[in-house]
Amino acid sequence: MKKKRLPFTIGEQYELNEFSVCSINEVIIGKYSYDVYEYIDKDIKYIFGFKVKYIQLLYNADILSKVKIQFYGNVLIELLNHIAPSENDAIFDNQVKSEIFYSPILDVTQFEYFDSYV
Repeated sequence: MKKKRLPFTIGEQYELNEFSVCSINEVIIGKYSYDVYEYIDKDIKYIFGFKVKYIQLLYNADILSKVKIQFYGNVLIELLNHIAPSENDAIFDNQVKSEIFYSPILDVTQFEYFDSYV
C-alpha cells in the first residue's frame, strides 16, 4: 500500500517554501512567536482527493511548526479515514499532533497538524 503523504512536514526549513508563501502576520502561542504565511502557489489544489480552500504555514525561527489546511465542504469523516493512524501506515510521528473540525457556518473542514509544543 502506498504511504499517505502530506505536502508539508513539521520541522522543515522555511527556504523550501519561501517563494510560494505570502506573509500574513505574527502570532504568539504560549511563550513562542510564529510567523504566519499563506501558501499561494497553485500547485496544491487537492489533498487526499479533497479540494483545498487555503493553506497556512506557521514558522518559529524558520522551522515549520504548524500547518492549517482548510477544505471546501464537510469532508470530516472521509478525511479522518485518511489521517487516522493504522498499524503500519501512520502519517505522523509521535511528536506531531493534529486537530480536525467542521464549521457548518463556513461550510469548511479545517485540518491542523503541529509540533507537540505548539
